[in-house]
Amino acid sequence: MIVVGQVKAGCEAHLRRFRIRLQIDASRQRIIQKLEFVPDEDTELYFKAADVVALPYKQIFQSGVLFLGYSFGLPVIATDVGWPE
Repeated sequence: MIVVGQVKAGCEAHLRRFRIRLQIDASRQRIIQKLEFVPDEDTELYFKAADVVALPYKQIFQSGVLFLGYSFGLPVIATDVGWPE
């Protein structure tokens, strides 16, 4: 598994919980983390290597990542969120 992308400000606690779970998981040797900004010239590489795009948004207005994933023919797993209150 490859986990790619910059962690949004304010989500550091979620990242810590994610990393703790990875330390416990026996398959952690098979997980590559690139938790940083990915420049445009590298995005194609990751989308072509992907089997699915996961978007765990809590709120969103629009997502370029969603449509970029679709343009590579990838299925998307996303949370069911509406407009922020």
